[in-house]
Amino acid sequence: MSKYSPGKMTVFGIKGAAGGIFHGLMFADVVERLFDLTGNTAYRDFGVWLYQDFCAGAPSDLQDVTVASLLDLHKPWIGHGVHTYEQIRALLWAYYSTGNPEYHQAFENALIKFRRYEFPSGAAVSMEHIGARQPDPTLAYYEYCAMKEELGSFSSGLQKTGAVELGDTIEKLMFNAAQGSRSAHGKGIAYCTRDNRYSVDRGLLGRDKFSPTHSDAAVCCNPNAAQILPIYVWGMWMRTPEDGLSALLYGPSNVRTNINGIEVQIEEKTDYPSSPAISLTVSPDQPVEFPLMLRNPGWSKSTEVTCQGAAVSRKGDYFVVRKKWAKGDHVRIGFDEPITRIRAMNREVYLQRGPLVYGLRTPENRIVLKRYSVPGFEDLAYLSAQGAEWYYALDPAHVSTDCGFVLKRDENANLLYPFDGAPLRLEGMMINLDSGKLESVSLIPMGSSLAIHRRVTFPIDPPEEK
Repeated sequence: MSKYSPGKMTVFGIKGAAGGIFHGLMFADVVERLFDLTGNTAYRDFGVWLYQDFCAGAPSDLQDVTVASLLDLHKPWIGHGVHTYEQIRALLWAYYSTGNPEYHQAFENALIKFRRYEFPSGAAVSMEHIGARQPDPTLAYYEYCAMKEELGSFSSGLQKTGAVELGDTIEKLMFNAAQGSRSAHGKGIAYCTRDNRYSVDRGLLGRDKFSPTHSDAAVCCNPNAAQILPIYVWGMWMRTPEDGLSALLYGPSNVRTNINGIEVQIEEKTDYPSSPAISLTVSPDQPVEFPLMLRNPGWSKSTEVTCQGAAVSRKGDYFVVRKKWAKGDHVRIGFDEPITRIRAMNREVYLQRGPLVYGLRTPENRIVLKRYSVPGFEDLAYLSAQGAEWYYALDPAHVSTDCGFVLKRDENANLLYPFDGAPLRLEGMMINLDSGKLESVSLIPMGSSLAIHRRVTFPIDPPEEK
């Protein structure tokens, strides 16, 4: 900060600067946290100046998140996906630090543009560059580094705006794209992958494979993958403006904090997203009154919230539970999870229940590309097994949103590791477009590591030809 600032040196206005320099905008994360901890406005102001310096100095291929570019809704995103998705939160910090209405509009437009590149899994196009590509679930890829930055920016957005749809996006990304891009037991990730994955064949200059290092491409996605869950956990619980607590993202957790000078602990017990039931146990050191706000996901239309002796109300997209809490008070949440078909960019549809997107698992052959000195760690490709079938369509005779599918549970599944198996599945009938006959099929969560090869989107009317 002593070297760079207005009237001193520019960070980004460097002729011929390489893309790596522009990752430096994310020093804004550091000064935002320092401002949170210290209240020193010099940190806040430096973060704002960093974003302004970036807007003034970004080269043409890295201008996706400049104010001028975002204010033009017709201008596509073309830049390096990781840059674009991480820089959204620098813009958001600049808005909340200054109140500049142009920054606010730019952020709203950034969310609109993001949806144009979003896959059914919640991830967005990044091959490394976005390149104005459409999010075709079969042809376009997304990168693990980009997912981590999307998660970070939307967690920051959820913190600052409270917008429920950002929480929905975070959970969708976390439970579908992020889980579906890793191998079982965490021993490898796909640098770049697709929603409809009929092969893992070292495409994109070797990035389309599972590896613990990806050292032949770039050793960036693997350490970023290790940050995915901590970022999710960071966003699960936050303080409310009324000095209460808000549950923003769901999952097993335990939060301890101080409210009105009293230590409070809340334990969240749940198998979410494998179950729609959540139990919260509130345990203050001594009775204390505060509001407990609960995010209601957009897909749950008939959520039930109960708490003995509490006033439960609805405030926008949140439930508010208010009472004088005593040790051992319980709050129970039950989400409504209908099976819903949603249109994808390729004019096909996919099925979602709760935050989980489901896909058809198809058999594959595993190929070891490289073995590491640590046993069990390998670079892996997967090619389609002989006889594998994925040419199916949803039955247009089912006009309901569930397309005739019903939920089945595996009562013996290990819910401590739900994505290493498939504790849930959707069962129904689909049309085999090779034979023209209806067949029984079982769809599993696309985030399951069993779904190495998978089809997530399906036509609902049989096409004339393959």
